[in-house]
Amino acid sequence: MLDAFPSSAGVHRGRREYTLRYAKTAEGSRYTVAILRQVEQGNGEAQDAARDLLDDLDPSLLVVVGIAGGLPSDDITLGDVVIATRVNDYSVEARKTRTKPSYSLSGGPIAKELQGRVANLAGRERELGKWTAKLPQRPRVSWSRADALYGPKRWQAEVKEKLDAHFGRGAKARAPIFSAGAIASSDKLVKDPKVLFPWIETARHLLAIDTIRLAVERRAP
Repeated sequence: MLDAFPSSAGVHRGRREYTLRYAKTAEGSRYTVAILRQVEQGNGEAQDAARDLLDDLDPSLLVVVGIAGGLPSDDITLGDVVIATRVNDYSVEARKTRTKPSYSLSGGPIAKELQGRVANLAGRERELGKWTAKLPQRPRVSWSRADALYGPKRWQAEVKEKLDAHFGRGAKARAPIFSAGAIASSDKLVKDPKVLFPWIETARHLLAIDTIRLAVERRAP
């Protein structure tokens, strides 16, 4: 995030310490961006950080940025950007003997005034410019080890099929793309695909699973 906003605007200290940077929009406006990194992982810490940020800076917009694990997809893959239109929070979970886990689903959609803008991003591609030009090259992807893929055999086959399509022999290299849709979030670091299956069954449109959070705040100067 600091590399993405190199123009320094100082430091603000309140309940927490924020690195201030300037950001320019395609229309020529300038915003002050306050970047805050969480001390610990987890939705509880994210909520505390967001509350402190709101009290300290009274921002016009709060953005949460992080790293997510993508689900097998023909459209998006490693290095692409997912813009969450909705966050499904699976933190509250009930487990009973001989039954599948159930969830008290929370979360919700992004602010209504942003929904239309996100939906129209593809129509503003010319304004976005070459936003991928300064991004590093994608890392090499290898799944040749016997233990590289795990989970049920059907799941492994689906993951391998998508990896082959994006990174296998004959796959054409492309720049990262952006896609908008729902993501899942919880306080778990999910590395067992069996955990995902109840989530996928209740929300088949999920694009990614949120794993690490970094709060960013934008406000008018």
